[in-house]
Parts: sequence; C-alpha cells; structure tokens
Amino acid sequence: MRVTLPLKKHIRRFVLVHLVIFLSACSMVTQAPSSLPTSTSAQTLPPTRTASPQPLTPTMGLTTFTPSPTEQTGPVIGCNVKFITDRILQGGMPSYSPSGELLVFACGPFLEAVTCIMKPDGTGLKEVAPLDPYGPDPQWSPNGDSIAVTLNTSSGGNSSGIMDIYLISPKGDILKQITHNPTSTGNPIVDIQWSPDGQQIAFSTDAVIDSEKADIYLVKSDGTDLQRLTHPPALHWYPRWSPDGERLAYIAKSNDITYLVIVDLDGGLERRQIALDIRGDLSWSPDGGSLIYSSKRDNNYDLYEYDLIGEQEQRHTSDSEVDVEPRYSLDGSTILFRSSRSGKHEIYTMDSEDNEPIRQAINTTDDFMVDPHWSLDNRGIYFFLFDSLDNVYELWSIDMVDSCD
Repeated sequence: MRVTLPLKKHIRRFVLVHLVIFLSACSMVTQAPSSLPTSTSAQTLPPTRTASPQPLTPTMGLTTFTPSPTEQTGPVIGCNVKFITDRILQGGMPSYSPSGELLVFACGPFLEAVTCIMKPDGTGLKEVAPLDPYGPDPQWSPNGDSIAVTLNTSSGGNSSGIMDIYLISPKGDILKQITHNPTSTGNPIVDIQWSPDGQQIAFSTDAVIDSEKADIYLVKSDGTDLQRLTHPPALHWYPRWSPDGERLAYIAKSNDITYLVIVDLDGGLERRQIALDIRGDLSWSPDGGSLIYSSKRDNNYDLYEYDLIGEQEQRHTSDSEVDVEPRYSLDGSTILFRSSRSGKHEIYTMDSEDNEPIRQAINTTDDFMVDPHWSLDNRGIYFFLFDSLDNVYELWSIDMVDSCD
C-alpha cells in the first residue's frame, strides 16, 4: 500500500463524506463584474460577475403516504421496499450499464476492495477485477463495452506505485491504460466522469503535498490528448458534463470564494464563472439549462438551482434541517434529495416547479439514508442505509409513491 496516498480518501469511505458535504465551510460572497479568463494556464480565479439571487419561496408543506400493512415492518417503510446488497464499499456509488441490466461498483471490505458487477435487484454478483480502494468508483462507459477504474500501477505491470485510470471489460480483462501518472506529484485520482458520447473522460485529482492543489484533467478514451484544465493555487472539484457533452461544470475555490465554473469545450475552453456558495452535489438539468446543488447559508443546508440562461439563482428549500444531494429526474420535472426535516435522514422528492416535498422512504432506525439516485426508468429510487456505529452500508430500493402497485 502506498503510504503517500491521503488519509482523507480512506476516511471518506468510512465516515461517508456526504454527511458533512464535499466542500469546507465558507460564506456566500458576491463579486463585482469583471472579464472572464479563457486561458487554461490561469493561476487564480479572479472575481467575476454574479447574478443577483432571485429566491423562490418554497411551499413547506409535507406530503407523505400510508404504506400497506405488509410494508410496516423493517428498517425502511415505502413502496415495494427491497434490500439489494451490503457489499458496496462504504461511501461508494454504483454505475449503471447503458442498458440498465447491470451495476458496477467497488466491493468491500476496504483493504480487499475489488470491482464487482451485479443485476440491479442484487442477484448475480461477481467479482471481476482488482481495484484501488483509494480511487473513485468504477464508471461504465456510455457504449457499455468498457468500465473505467483506477489501479495502483504496480498492479498493472510496473512498480511505480502511482494511481492511474484503466479500462477493463465487463469480464474484468484490462483493455487499456488511459493515464500515465498524469500529475507531477502522483496525486490520487478522486473522480471519473465519462463524456456522454464516450469519447472523453474528465477526472479530478487531489493534493498530497502543500505545493499542489486539487485539479481537473481531460483525456480521450483511447488515452491520447491529455489536457490539464485547472492550475494551483485555486482548488477544483466535481467535474460534471452537460447532457450534450459540450460543456463541463466544476466547483472552484480561491481566496475563500467558491465558484461555479462552466467551460465551453467547443469554444476554445472559454470559461464562465459565477461566485456561488456550493457544497457539492452538482447536477445538470436534462436540458442543460441549469444546475442544482446544496448550499449552506444562514448556517443551514438547502437546495438551490442556478439558471444559466436567465443568470439567476432560485432557492428550492428553506427548511430548518438538512436538505442535500439533489438529483433531477430524466425529464427534469422532479428533484430527488435527502432531508432530515422529519428528525431523521430520509428520502424525498419534489416537483421542480412547486417545491412540494414528498417523503418517499420512512426511516425506522437511527441510521442515515444517504446518496439517493434514480433507477433508469425514473420509477424507482436507490439509496443507502448507513449505520456509522457498526460500519454497515446497505443498498436499498423503493418505487415512487405515485407508481406504487
């Protein structure tokens, strides 16, 4: 095991970084307008124009449901509740094959982590390949032919001990090494994101020495044309492709100011920067017109959306408890999120227009429901039940209330 890998990646898997949110605490700062940089070699993020927030006053009523008698027992109450597996590495997230017939994920325990594949109902689980447990979750390619994973390159045929991206087949065969120590210090890779057309991979790295910071790279899926998009001393996280693959959004922090950055990949890497207090969970709307995220203002986490066309921010929740981890449905009409508004961390949805929250899963335990995500048909919801005391991390599924049999 390479001792220079940062401890926080190890800790993230065990204490589940989403419970404390991805970025360190900072206040929302509004900056005066200025010109935007287009060079990839810029060393800082200068102040840029920020649209004035235009809050939506959310409707704070709580809609719930009464499950049938057969659904009243167990740790989760909801529509067609199913336990899927407890083999996913703590803090991990499965990736769907394009057909939706299989999931790929990192299997625990941590020091023995491997790449696993199974059906969405939890059956047919197979261990198919090694995996660096300090790296990001495996990601299925859009064409379904390969899976992007990270390996310590000593396991890929040399002894350099540097983490790199590899493509493997669904059977576990190594197809290609994509990166070759892409950072000057051997920084670990912490996030992998395929472009929608499968032609490129965006990934982020993390710092291991004081002189380097978190940065974002692009590389073609055949391993060529490596580009470094960001540079120190600013910090950069969470690369996310727009649905059309023409833009890349990420979060940046410089001089205690947090920015949403949009890079136009077809326009000479022109960048648009908006000073916003974002704590992670960045998710594009299906039409590419806006992004949703969580933000901590007034010392509380709520959900916000930034409209890229109207250049304004909208507030979706204003509950006194935690609202985080928002994700749009495929048609953009519904937002899935986690909330503690009932006193426990549970799974909710709301209409993206009227902001009326609906509790989809009731938590009968003292554990946390975390990382909700949609099934590919948008009728079902997956989430994790996390017991931090006993280190139990279970994947469950439910159906949407309005589609309950």
